[in-house]
Amino acid sequence: MNERVFRHIKERQPVGEEKRLLDRAARLEVVRTCLLSSIEAAYYLGWRDVVNPEGKPKTVLYSHMGPDIVTPLLATDATEIIGVDPTVWNDDEIEGVNNLSWRDHQMPQSFIELRRNKGFYAAPDNRQRALMVCNELVRLGAAPEDVCAARMNEDGVEIVFSYGGKKRRIVYYEESWDFFQKDRDIPFDIFYQKASMGSNALDDPNGDTGRHYILSHLRSEGYVMQSSGRVPMLYDNVVERHAWARSFVRTAGASGLEAVRAPLACNRLIQRMRARDGFDASVWSSVLYGTYLKVAQKKSA
Repeated sequence: MNERVFRHIKERQPVGEEKRLLDRAARLEVVRTCLLSSIEAAYYLGWRDVVNPEGKPKTVLYSHMGPDIVTPLLATDATEIIGVDPTVWNDDEIEGVNNLSWRDHQMPQSFIELRRNKGFYAAPDNRQRALMVCNELVRLGAAPEDVCAARMNEDGVEIVFSYGGKKRRIVYYEESWDFFQKDRDIPFDIFYQKASMGSNALDDPNGDTGRHYILSHLRSEGYVMQSSGRVPMLYDNVVERHAWARSFVRTAGASGLEAVRAPLACNRLIQRMRARDGFDASVWSSVLYGTYLKVAQKKSA
């Protein structure tokens, strides 16, 4: 986009579904507390209306989750999130999240600004990761007395909290690709992967392991929601962006999935993000990290 197009999009008044989503987003605690911009939050709400319009209980498998709690909640309204992430939790970190004990600890302002303006945190050490999880839960509006974090077993950590009038549960498995190689029977409704520096569980380094696990445990009519791990591909130019979209469609089709067309309002919101921020193709962090989602659905046999 050139400056004239950017200016036109910035000045364009939202109407219809785009305006409705922005109005909904403005009422969210995560927007009022400046964790996310209203545009980004509205974008995720638009996809939620596609994958879970009735707000039914859903289980999400989130590959390489990190401290990102808000994104899958807004995009899916999940009641259970199975987070696959290789970072090991220590006892101090678990205790810091339990009852949001570390909620008053100071997190670097640069981390908060990076999360809001770019959509991700800087790579954390354990203590910072606990602060980030607390930050996500506090800005969601979770009550400290409702937040319980404990080691589940030798595999990982469980966090239980309330949000939007529902009990929510997150299970962090302290694993990476090895998660998909184990014989765990964990069915789920949505596979989610925001962006993982090139990691792609539908096309993982262990051959078909990740793809087989996802497709065999994804429930019928379930969804795959995935953004590019190679961030510049999202915005470098139209040719590369469309190439990634076509690649996703091919991967989805080969996996027996049917690509889902993005709502028009979501496309308009992505344009707003780009017009708001501008971009420098040589600086990968100049765009929202992994926001632009591609979605596919597993159809009934």
